[in-house]
Amino acid sequence: MRFLIGFLLLFSSLITTGQVRYVPIFMNQCTSDLSHWPYWYVTDSLGNHYDPNISNEEVTLPEIGQYYLHNDLSSSILLDSIPILVQQLITRDTFYTEALFYQSKGIGAEGYYYFCDSLANGRLIDYYYNGSIRKEGSFIAGEIKDSFKTHYRTGSIEQLTVVKDSDHNIYYTFHPNGQLAYQAEYGYPNGYIYKYYPNGQLAYESMWSKNIIKTYYPTGILQSKKTKKQYLTYFPTGRLKEKQYLWKKHKYKMKSETNSSRFHFWQTDYYRWKFFDKKGHKLLTINYQAEDNDHSFYTTIEQLFEEESSFTIDPIQLHLNKQKIKQVYDTNLSAFVFHLYQKKGIYWIKQKAIIKEEVGVFVQQYINNLP
Repeated sequence: MRFLIGFLLLFSSLITTGQVRYVPIFMNQCTSDLSHWPYWYVTDSLGNHYDPNISNEEVTLPEIGQYYLHNDLSSSILLDSIPILVQQLITRDTFYTEALFYQSKGIGAEGYYYFCDSLANGRLIDYYYNGSIRKEGSFIAGEIKDSFKTHYRTGSIEQLTVVKDSDHNIYYTFHPNGQLAYQAEYGYPNGYIYKYYPNGQLAYESMWSKNIIKTYYPTGILQSKKTKKQYLTYFPTGRLKEKQYLWKKHKYKMKSETNSSRFHFWQTDYYRWKFFDKKGHKLLTINYQAEDNDHSFYTTIEQLFEEESSFTIDPIQLHLNKQKIKQVYDTNLSAFVFHLYQKKGIYWIKQKAIIKEEVGVFVQQYINNLP
């Protein structure tokens, strides 16, 4: 009995003093040799980070329970994340390094698939240590012949690449529950990207031929729609939230200083950005110009005012507060400045001057405080 009590006290002491040890063993499945010091660490469900000891062989954890092992056994840019269950004072797990991997020839360059350090050829299968398939595909001289699959540790499919022709592949990614998460074919003009929620509902679509991007709420209601000329966002109810669109264009013509018979031409695009409340009432209107013909719409007010080339050309209307911010040219400063006005009755009364760097913050705060 004394021995049992002593053991239990020792067990409790080890746990409370952080003496729970986790020892992962990494093995090269091509040679059966132990892998040399792959990068790894452990996290818990709260995101707390636990690094291995100085010899990189084990990690000390605060208690028994569920953790996640992160390692660079995969050739993916992202670290592999593996759920692990630590059930005793010393827990050991064995993992295979991947045998089938992709290696690029350089930054921005294409690469080839390899199997155990040789160019991939024929039908090849890469396994997890538990015997389930990690990767499988058919190859010719390091290139996918028809299809290539990767699997989760549970055995369900994670990614699928299908060869369409010599220049195009179709890519699929799946959620752990088996639902399609991503489908894409790259290349202009017929490229496309579709993303899906775990419940199978469409979350994102981009069609290159139509130059259109749409996002959706998990309920299926449209969340945003972007084209070359406008960007619309919606509340979860379906009502319009923001409308940012090409308002007008202005073309300029100037004689060449070196040749009077030649002219220089350029164009300025003017955009209008409107904000609405959940009942459809107008809350804010901003007009701005963009010199870049490939202008992509802003997602925050600060973004607009951070760019030197973009500035408002009409007063910013803060409809709910009956305020406006007007841009004027100050001859003393030889620069544009902003003045805040408050409407009282039928008159607009100047309140204060605002520097450009503060305008975006002021307007964003107005938006954040809206009911």
